[in-house]
Amino acid sequence: MSLTIKRSDVSNFFGCRRITEVTLDVLMGTGCPSSNCVSKMFIPQGRTSLDKPSAKQRSYVCPPNFIRLSHKCYFFSKEKLTFHDAFFKCRSLHSNLAIIKNSNQDKHIKKTLSSRTVEPLERWLGGRFDWQKKQWQWAASGKPLTYNGFDSSFNQTQESLQWQCITIDPAFQYRWNSRSCYQERNYICQKKLRTIDNNKSRKRLLEQYE
Repeated sequence: MSLTIKRSDVSNFFGCRRITEVTLDVLMGTGCPSSNCVSKMFIPQGRTSLDKPSAKQRSYVCPPNFIRLSHKCYFFSKEKLTFHDAFFKCRSLHSNLAIIKNSNQDKHIKKTLSSRTVEPLERWLGGRFDWQKKQWQWAASGKPLTYNGFDSSFNQTQESLQWQCITIDPAFQYRWNSRSCYQERNYICQKKLRTIDNNKSRKRLLEQYE
């Protein structure tokens, strides 16, 4: 059984000027269900056989002033803001205050701060204490923490956590700490790594930050 692919889709896939019909079997390399399936495909100019087309080259890009760490981009501020102001500053950069979901992600940030790639300052992450729900949660999503980067000695009572937000603190070997959300600290913004396939896509991305 074969599936006919749209003319435009196949044209984009092979980089052809025109094409008649291609079966799913040909694209997937599973063989031809009939003896004439190869005749249904137009061979692009410059090719003498049905050789496998090269994959479209893609690149990965972070916005200006963001640093790539694994599959995410991070902005380490030089200014100090309250948690609230830092939250909206990151939003203005099409990002969020950093959300750390696992130890691997935490290690990347700690390594960057401890290596002096950026200034090793105490910085806001995106977590705050929800007084009504009596739990730490990420401000951008409202979801509770699934990973905890606090030091084992961190045992503040719930009564003392009202209006508290999370920092990553070099004074505690880059473990998490809690501060009054109204204090001013440097901060870390985070966004997903973008995949682009041409200069036009790159230009559109960079225009967002002008």
